[in-house]
Amino acid sequence: MASSKPLILVAAAAVFTSGCLFASDAKWPTLQMPPEKTAASESEAAPPAPTPQVAPAKKSAKEIQDGLSSLSARLDLHASDIDSIQALVVDQRMRFETAAAAVEAAPAGNQSRNDRWNEAQIELTRLANQVERLTDLAESVRSDTGQLAELYAAAQIGESGGDPTEIATAQKLMARAGSLLDQIRTDRAEGERYVDSARQRLAKQRPEAPQPKAPALPKDREAYVVFHLDRDDTGYEQTLKDAVSQALARKADMSFDLYSLAGNAQDDVKAQDRAEDVKRIIRSLGVDASRITMTEIRQTSDTPPEVRIYIR
Repeated sequence: MASSKPLILVAAAAVFTSGCLFASDAKWPTLQMPPEKTAASESEAAPPAPTPQVAPAKKSAKEIQDGLSSLSARLDLHASDIDSIQALVVDQRMRFETAAAAVEAAPAGNQSRNDRWNEAQIELTRLANQVERLTDLAESVRSDTGQLAELYAAAQIGESGGDPTEIATAQKLMARAGSLLDQIRTDRAEGERYVDSARQRLAKQRPEAPQPKAPALPKDREAYVVFHLDRDDTGYEQTLKDAVSQALARKADMSFDLYSLAGNAQDDVKAQDRAEDVKRIIRSLGVDASRITMTEIRQTSDTPPEVRIYIR
């Protein structure tokens, strides 16, 4: 019996090594530099005391059996969780592939392309969340492995000097826990590689910044006053004042929307100058600037310049 213990301890050590292969999960300690010592203090320093060995806690045969049974059930649950996550990852990858293909098929600059890109991003986030669940699952398996090691040590110093059945059961369960950790590590590494690749794929298809809609004339109301700047309309100031005064008589807080229309740069300047003059006249009648809006509209080259006033 004694000759089998070193072999079992080697197996246990292998399991723990397997469970610590998650480099990204490791909680690295903060390194502290020791205080500087003088030559005298170094020569007088006492040799370090040996690290005390903590004896394994004694447990009754029933406690060991119940503990092993409980941990066996937990490992079954972890195995089921792995299968469940794998199935969800496969399903989520298919959903992402479908959404990504729709992005790539949509014409660039189209709003539907932006919508498909957003959908693909949502599917990728869900996939990443499933992969992240494997990290939490690995922590649970490692915790169970630690408890198995305690039960294994307790079984070696049991009431009967070590029950071979309990020791063999603990060894078998520790080996299984190590296998589960290896599977989780492999699945998570593959999932993370896929998610990184998918993110790069989406980045190449990033939708263009949405273009602002071109300004347009209101469709729900008719223009109150229209100035045709290609005609001789000198002396329009008094006519404009009369029209604005009538609008204010109907509604004291009336607002005025000014639209300058032009088909070329030269007419654009002319239309904007007239719009500024119209704004000045309206303000001279006591209308606050916050109730006046100005919008420029560039139309086809053969469009004559105009300034239109809409009221609301």
